[in-house]
Amino acid sequence: MSGRFRTLAIAAAAGALVASTPAHAVPGDLGPGTAPPSPSGITQRAEADPSKQSARGNSDSAASQVADAIGRLGKTTKYSDEFSGIRVEPAGNKVILYATDPSEGRRMSGQGKAATAKVRNEAGEVVVEVRKSKYSRADMRAASAKIWEAEKKQRTGGSEIHSIVLRSDGSGLEVRTDDPARAAADRPRTAPVSADDIDYVKGQPVHNVSRENPSAPYPGGIPIRWDWYASGYTCTAAFGVRGSSGDEYLLTAEHCYDVGDGIEDMNGDNIGSVERENNITDSALISLNSQAGVWVNDDYVFDVRTTALSWDGEYVCQSGYTSYPNRCTIQVVNELVEWADDSGKTRQGVEARQCAGCNAVAHGDSGGPVWSTHSQGGLVARGIVSAATRRWKRVSPMSTCSSPR
Repeated sequence: MSGRFRTLAIAAAAGALVASTPAHAVPGDLGPGTAPPSPSGITQRAEADPSKQSARGNSDSAASQVADAIGRLGKTTKYSDEFSGIRVEPAGNKVILYATDPSEGRRMSGQGKAATAKVRNEAGEVVVEVRKSKYSRADMRAASAKIWEAEKKQRTGGSEIHSIVLRSDGSGLEVRTDDPARAAADRPRTAPVSADDIDYVKGQPVHNVSRENPSAPYPGGIPIRWDWYASGYTCTAAFGVRGSSGDEYLLTAEHCYDVGDGIEDMNGDNIGSVERENNITDSALISLNSQAGVWVNDDYVFDVRTTALSWDGEYVCQSGYTSYPNRCTIQVVNELVEWADDSGKTRQGVEARQCAGCNAVAHGDSGGPVWSTHSQGGLVARGIVSAATRRWKRVSPMSTCSSPR
């Protein structure tokens, strides 16, 4: 690659289509003049900021660390007959420990607090309250295992069970199923947990969540393909949008697909079809159940707070699927550009550039979300990835969007 600037064309976020507002987006007054995002592009939403997450999640409060120390003890063989679960109340610097034998619970508490003495000295004393429970976690796991085993045998004729909650207070189980009455009638023998302490409730199926294999309501930033492709993906979806009649869509690039094309995710599941398109802004709408969340990388989904136009000098990010994890510090150099693409169609949008020698976009990013961070957390929708001024070599075997159709 030479040292030339790599450039990026972005279809305007606002006014490009009738359905130009992210689905379920919270209205806001953020407009031109927004401060540029940091290079990571994702630092203004603390609860989802990777730099502020420990290996165990958001567990940096003193109460959470004491709870973690006690919980690790509770899951050992020594305390398996007594430990039920834990509840943390960070605001009150309090931990509630549930144990079938309170005296053993107090031993767990003392050892856990001793292991976190330094944390407590720095952040203040953590109150640990021990409450007596009916069943240990081991008891509940034994009963749960029997329910799952019976469910496997009855799956073809019984009520499908979607999930089972082992209550942290040790009071029993909550079984979530599509038909609670039938599941309760089919219940197996569940000793050591009494049948009276097992509640059967209406529940929903549980789906694996990933950027490559999403489920409805569909977020933006997911890799998508025409349903005639055997593998890989062709482009990226941008934002969930809603029409004036309330219909929901995902926005993507028009040059990737034609109206009527069926669209799949990378797992081969059909998620919708292209219903409308706009040649000028290189944008298309996939009709489906969408949401305001957008994948900013393979680990985090952020909510879109509002939309905004982009002006010369501002900075944006894009999280097309190929450009893992995302590309930021992309500066707008021309807020209105018209160009002719490979198919000869005239497009209109915004031109932005990365640093010399940097790749602002790559094949497969087309249609992906262009955004900036919102001052109150979440994202501002800025547009979609449309084109580049240089052709690119494919950067991975999965990048099959070699040219516009």
